[in-house]
Amino acid sequence: MTLCLETKKLKRTGYLIAFPAGGLLAAAFPLVNMLVRPEAFTSLPGSPLAVLLDANWQMMAMLNILVSICGACIMYHTEYADNGAQKMELLPVRTGRLFGWKFVLAALALASMVAIETAALAGCIKANAGENLESLTLFDVYTGEKVGEGKKSLAYNLVFRAADRTLTDQEVDEAIGRVLKALGEKGVSLRS
Repeated sequence: MTLCLETKKLKRTGYLIAFPAGGLLAAAFPLVNMLVRPEAFTSLPGSPLAVLLDANWQMMAMLNILVSICGACIMYHTEYADNGAQKMELLPVRTGRLFGWKFVLAALALASMVAIETAALAGCIKANAGENLESLTLFDVYTGEKVGEGKKSLAYNLVFRAADRTLTDQEVDEAIGRVLKALGEKGVSLRS
């Protein structure tokens, strides 16, 4: 029943429509940018996907953050406008269960944001590592005092292999250099 109440509240506030609409707006931004300024993208070297992601990822991220913040404001207003928290006591369910479902929904939203962020970094690595990248595996995520507030440390295992020959150290170093350069342009740094 509490999940049903939360869903009705999300529908009534317009959040269920606004959140996917904001996601679609963020997804449409690269397409519109490409249609308006095609010469800026067609002249750049590299794969088309890498060029589009490099040029648009910051705006896409900002639009998604804006939608998340607006959604949080809408939900806060819904909870506390007109003494909403006091009126919850009149509902035929325990208020603790309502907040439990809020926690579950917030945890799912946070997990999906982390998954999308990790997938974006993995996509950047794959786009810049070259054709000899055989596998890419995320094996550790650390957040804490040692990496700084609001930051996280992601550890990836990259396996390079050519089917027809043995790769040289220089070829692998160049691929790693391209990956680090592309990640550096996105504000990602190698942890020392």
